[in-house]
Amino acid sequence: MTGPRSFDAAEPPPGNIAATQALGQSVWLDNLSRRLIRSGELERLRDRGVTGITSNPTIFQKAVAGSGDYQDSLRDLVARGDTPEEILWDLMIEDVVSAADTFRPVFERGGGARRCAMTGTADTPSSSW
Repeated sequence: MTGPRSFDAAEPPPGNIAATQALGQSVWLDNLSRRLIRSGELERLRDRGVTGITSNPTIFQKAVAGSGDYQDSLRDLVARGDTPEEILWDLMIEDVVSAADTFRPVFERGGGARRCAMTGTADTPSSSW
């Protein structure tokens, strides 16, 4: 007898996506990061059936703190004189737009009625694409 299999948190176990969709539910990720986008991993997960991704400042802070993927953009925004809040939103919007571009085929298959990428805070309404 074997023990339980472990899976990367960014990759749902095989079959679970299809089983979830068979119940009429969509599978979304909640760990948007630039590395996930640029590596092609987000596109691969989309092709396996993931239909959207969400982010918020807490998730985003972990993404920025956990990688060097934002250094060039941070340097440019600081040099431009942006405030910390402007920098946060500029970086987050850039990633959400890139994620929305990745999920565009899902959006189009849904006839434009399905959101595919979202971000928001407790203080501001969610923005979705």
